[in-house]
Amino acid sequence: MKFPGGDNAFLDVVIASGAVEIQGTALDSKTIPESGVAVVIIPDQHRDRIELYKYATTDVNGKFGIRSIPPGNYKLFAWDSLETFAWYDPEILARYESKGKAVHVIESVNQTVELKIITEP
Repeated sequence: MKFPGGDNAFLDVVIASGAVEIQGTALDSKTIPESGVAVVIIPDQHRDRIELYKYATTDVNGKFGIRSIPPGNYKLFAWDSLETFAWYDPEILARYESKGKAVHVIESVNQTVELKIITEP
C-alpha cells in the first residue's frame, strides 16, 4: 500500500482491544426461544457505516452471539421473516425502529440480553 507524503510522512495505526460480545436469546410472543431468527445490531449513529452493522442467526435453542462490537449506542433487532440484508434499507428499518432493543456497549463489558422477535403482520 502506498501513502503520499514523501520520506518524512508518518502513519499512526492504533489497535485497541475493548470490542465486546453480546449474547442472548430470541423469544417469540409466548416467550419460547426460536431457532433460525436473524438478530442484527445497528448503530444509533453513523448508520451509513455498514461495517458497524453485525448479525447472527439463532441456534436450535434460540441463542445468538455477536462479537467484535465497538463501544457505542446500538439497537438490537430479531426478525423471523425479514429478507436477509433488508435491514440495510433505511425505509425498511424505519418501520421497525420502535421494536428494537436499545443497547449501550461499554468497552470490555460483554452483555446478555433477551430479544422479542419481530414478526411480519
